[in-house]
This record gives sequence, structure tokens and C-alpha cells, in this order.
Amino acid sequence: IDSLVQRMGRINRRKNTEKVGNVFIQTAIDCRNKKGEWSYPYRKEIIDCSKNILQEGKPSLGNLADWVSLLYKSLLEIDQVRFEFENKFEKGFKKYEIITERGPYTLRFSTDNAEEIAKILKLRDIDEKFEKIDVIPMNIIEEEENDLDKFENTVGIYKWLFGILRKDGKVDDMKRFYLIHGVDYGYECGLKIIENKEDVFII
Repeated sequence: IDSLVQRMGRINRRKNTEKVGNVFIQTAIDCRNKKGEWSYPYRKEIIDCSKNILQEGKPSLGNLADWVSLLYKSLLEIDQVRFEFENKFEKGFKKYEIITERGPYTLRFSTDNAEEIAKILKLRDIDEKFEKIDVIPMNIIEEEENDLDKFENTVGIYKWLFGILRKDGKVDDMKRFYLIHGVDYGYECGLKIIENKEDVFII
């Protein structure tokens, strides 16, 4: 529910009471892959509890806050979930202390690998299947005639997709970012991976 609240805020970002954006939530979902494994970024208990709490209508900000509180109260009643939450909170708080009190630049790491250091310090708990890498699509550079050295707007793509593109020779390692070819990116539709003229894979 907390993720839904964030998305609702984006949809109604301008707070125009005369033009309120409608939010449609798909609750009939199949969250298992062909092997029968759970393949959704949120665990099953969170989704089930959220579906039981959500209500149709025009909830106020207070209603949404109550729903989020109710969600976590419901989850804490499940022993395994409570144990995992407490464990993650403890680890997250330790990382928070490291970042705020010492700062990453005053610490010594056993590696020079920036990606490994980011893993050590990251606060968000994201399944590896859903982790993303920031890249810059070549078509944006070409269409907008941007200077590579000054361009800063990146697009996040899944690591598994990045691996496929790199294997296909569609990734250039630049000094500050990864440049990808063979894609068509637009602000409205997102990223399209062009396999051939008839096969387009949209992310």
C-alpha cells in the first residue's frame, strides 16, 4: 500500500481538485513463474494484506496513512514476517549510522569495486531480480543532440536485461555511465528493445 500511495501522489502531483487522476489497481494477478516460484517484487503476505485493506472511492491522505499503518500491524502478526522485518530494520539502522555518522568516504573497504560498495551501503531491500542499472540510450543523445560529457539524464533498466544487451555488444562503457545501442527510448512509452524490424520488446 505504501508503494501505491507513492504512485497516487505522482498521478495527482499537481493537486488539481478539478482534475483528479483516476487510479486503477489490478488485484487479480498471477505472481508465479513457469516453475511455480514467486516472481513478484513484494512478498505474498504483503500483497494479500494490501488487497484486504484497499477500498474503492476517493481516500483522503489520512485514510491512506491509516491503511499503511494497518498493513504493517497486520504483517507484524505473522511471526516469520515480523522476524524478517526486525532483522532488516536492525541491519538497515546500522547502515544508516555508518552513512550519517561516519560517511562512506571515511571508511576503508576491502574492495575498490563501486558496485560492491554500493551493495554494502544500500538501504533499500530489493530482490536481485529487480535491481536496475542506470544507462543512457543512444537515440536520446542523437535526437536531442546532447553533449555526452554534459548529459546526466539516465534510464534504469533491469540487470538481467543489461547483461543481455552487453552480451549482444550493445553496451559501451563510458567514463561516467553506460551507453546502450539498439534501443528506442521515448518519455511516453519507455524503453523498446529492437530485436529486428518485426520484433520489439517493451520495458
